[in-house]
Amino acid sequence: MRPIIGFGAGGHGRVLLETILLQGEFDVVGFVDDNQDLHGRCVEGVRVLGGRTILPELLGRGVRHVFLGVGAIGDNHPRAQIFDHLCDIGFQVVNVIHPTAVVSKSAVLGKGVAIMAGVLLNCGVHVGNNVILNTGAAIDHDCRLEDHVHIAPGVVLSGGVRVGMYRHVGTGANVRQNVSIGSEAVIGVGAAVITDVQDRSTVGGVPARVLGRGI
Repeated sequence: MRPIIGFGAGGHGRVLLETILLQGEFDVVGFVDDNQDLHGRCVEGVRVLGGRTILPELLGRGVRHVFLGVGAIGDNHPRAQIFDHLCDIGFQVVNVIHPTAVVSKSAVLGKGVAIMAGVLLNCGVHVGNNVILNTGAAIDHDCRLEDHVHIAPGVVLSGGVRVGMYRHVGTGANVRQNVSIGSEAVIGVGAAVITDVQDRSTVGGVPARVLGRGI
């Protein structure tokens, strides 16, 4: 099996670790995490080797694959910056797909996509790079998710929904067909989105209304 490391040993990283082990394609040689309190410890039986400064050493040892275990709630930019750094220095950020997920053969996936347990991804869906599709999310036909998006657990996107870059769709939200959600917007937990959402807006409620706007 090919060696792989996980970047980020928190909750999201632990979930991805379990899925990687279920896939049976990689030998997990360790975690990398910038939290010094974790260095030298074992997380779910896998040792935290150190912070990002050891990445060149791992590349030199022939480790070329990584799964990105840093989660994203609201602000997806830090996760995006780590993804870009890993790619720039020569790592391949792998797709992690839980065996209980249903992924259409016509769906298009970018790099570093995490698809959790129970996700449904229907025909014609396009998923960009570094996207999280969290537990039990349902993404219907012809949706388009751009780079660095987080779809939280239990979200339902009806057909033809577009989700812009850095977007966070909160747990249990529902989005009507053909709605467009702008870049860097945040959809609140349990929201029912029936109209387009502008860039850098925060919306919530049933039906969803604008709660605030970024700069």
